[in-house]
Amino acid sequence: MIDFGRWIYSKDIAAWAAKNTSLNLEEQIACIWAAPHRTLEEKLEGVKELKSEHDGKLLKDRIEKLEIALHRSRSDTRIYVYLFGIEIFFRGEKDCFLPDTIFRSAGEAIDAICYHIEKAAREEHLERRNWCGIVRGFRRSGKPPHGYVPIENTIVRYDGEVIYVQNIYSRDGGYMSEGIDMGYFDAVKVPYSSGTIISIPKNPYIPELKGVLINMTEPDEENFPDDCYGQWLIYPTRQHRDQTHGIGVVNLRDDYIPFENSPDFIFPYKQLMTVYEGDLKEDETWMSEFSALIQADKNCIRKIWRDREPKKCRYIAMNDERLNYVRELWEKQR
Repeated sequence: MIDFGRWIYSKDIAAWAAKNTSLNLEEQIACIWAAPHRTLEEKLEGVKELKSEHDGKLLKDRIEKLEIALHRSRSDTRIYVYLFGIEIFFRGEKDCFLPDTIFRSAGEAIDAICYHIEKAAREEHLERRNWCGIVRGFRRSGKPPHGYVPIENTIVRYDGEVIYVQNIYSRDGGYMSEGIDMGYFDAVKVPYSSGTIISIPKNPYIPELKGVLINMTEPDEENFPDDCYGQWLIYPTRQHRDQTHGIGVVNLRDDYIPFENSPDFIFPYKQLMTVYEGDLKEDETWMSEFSALIQADKNCIRKIWRDREPKKCRYIAMNDERLNYVRELWEKQR
């Protein structure tokens, strides 16, 4: 059986999953693929270990795809129909010092990422592990208008090790690289009760974040593991000014990153979630009051859903409006 402690970054989620979750083969593979702290090579070995308990076409197919992805990411072979660009991120936000450079192989692109990260870390006296890189793969389109279309993102650690390969459908609809989608992490739950203030701490891949968790079914209820779509994160946002009161809502089953300044790639951010135990900042006052409200009556999320209709040009004092909105919910609850 899969070792959750090895493949799930969050110790709390791993401990809960080990006691409460029974995964089928496809879910076990997805859990291994989604690990943000394991390299592609480690993931390949992890999937191969499943052969001791499973067999058949599905496992063979996944192993073959991982082997192809690993080989391609290390290749220095130049192929006319492919081009590669790079981006570098520091703690989840794009670093804009890179020159516009195009590479003819994935291996050359990864070497360039390592070079630029090493240079930036040395010049700015920062740890290399705070950075990551993206190799964006393009393929020459076979349909007019002719040009290069994006097909694949490869997420690279500071040391050049690949951790994810994620496909993109080409705009002409005529091509997709070998079927790999390594970012989905929906097989397990975040095992905290409603009203818990949780955080995504500093990491190389996405910006840090705090938010309030709401469950439709609580962790101490029998059907909690089976309620696939019943977890929500309420978080502060400035990204969409037409969303009500500067408060964002995301279902934790979603496989995209909705937070501000986030890189444009899928990342299993649930893996990084933990209980926030520090002091809240002055502009986060609303969060502590909202946490208490949710613990008293979590049904207020239904009003939040109804309230999220577009409004024109909401340039607002974010904390004041969030706080006033939460206090209005309190009054209606009483």
